[in-house]
Amino acid sequence: MEKKEIKRTCNYVAGGLLIYTWIGFLAVIVEMIIRAASISIRVDDVEEENRLIDSVFNTMLEKEAWSSIVGVVLGIVILAMFFYKKVSRKDIFLSVNAMTPKRFFQILCVFMGTQLIFGVGGEWMEKGVNLFGYSMMQSIESASSISTTVSMFLYASLFGPIAEELVYRGFVLRSFMKLGKIPAIVLSSVLFGIMHGNIPQSVFACAVGVVFGYVTVEYSIGWSILLHIINNFVFGDLLGFLMKNLSEQTQSTLNWGIMGVFFLAGAVIVWRKREKIREYVVANRIAEKRYRYMFTAILVVVFVVIHLAMGIDMIEPLK
Repeated sequence: MEKKEIKRTCNYVAGGLLIYTWIGFLAVIVEMIIRAASISIRVDDVEEENRLIDSVFNTMLEKEAWSSIVGVVLGIVILAMFFYKKVSRKDIFLSVNAMTPKRFFQILCVFMGTQLIFGVGGEWMEKGVNLFGYSMMQSIESASSISTTVSMFLYASLFGPIAEELVYRGFVLRSFMKLGKIPAIVLSSVLFGIMHGNIPQSVFACAVGVVFGYVTVEYSIGWSILLHIINNFVFGDLLGFLMKNLSEQTQSTLNWGIMGVFFLAGAVIVWRKREKIREYVVANRIAEKRYRYMFTAILVVVFVVIHLAMGIDMIEPLK
């Protein structure tokens, strides 16, 4: 009965995530169809029509995010109905402990320290696939690029972080809380990381997902949303914008310097609190077989395979 209940819960949650994923895809596809139809009506020449459609599609995928914004907003509404009987609004916005400036700064240091995982991990992954004649630079550049349009900025710095936290620390994590704090944090973090469909970025997202999950469970989802916005806006778009006119060498030095400072600060904080962390893990751990039940639920596997395939598809032959 335990095995069936765990798998039932995981399949239900993963099913909701698959619906959310397809809503996002559908929003983009619908915009493509509308734009293609508009061009077809206005242009008579077939070659010119195809050229304009290709140009519009490339611009949409690389520079515009209006359909993605519509997709996440619509997706949240649909998920709210999907999880209506499973997760209440009170559960999602539950506030447990009071956050202090000192605690927030410590969490921020640990959170930002994980940036080094993406930086170093990305370089080693690139070197690893290079040995087989492939490159992951498209994935790395996509994950670290800054917004170039208003829609991309709004999506990356505001709508995306809020939506992702509501989905993965709201509906998903709260659905898994019946399994325990640690499994809820771990499983929601893994699904959050895999969701990005970008292998190097997924490693980083899994790591920060643990921090987001802990903050949500022990404080509130409002703080995880704030952390997510700080990461995407301040250390993503804003920092990138301020440094865009600097040389590549200077940008690299500053980026590695910032990541290094946060990593050292985060490492010191984790070391000093290692006993409390160990006690927290021991107090909330569950039998290993339960993790096996969770990660072998059929719809969880389907979700992972789909997004992993998207990540693999971004790996290109080395030029």
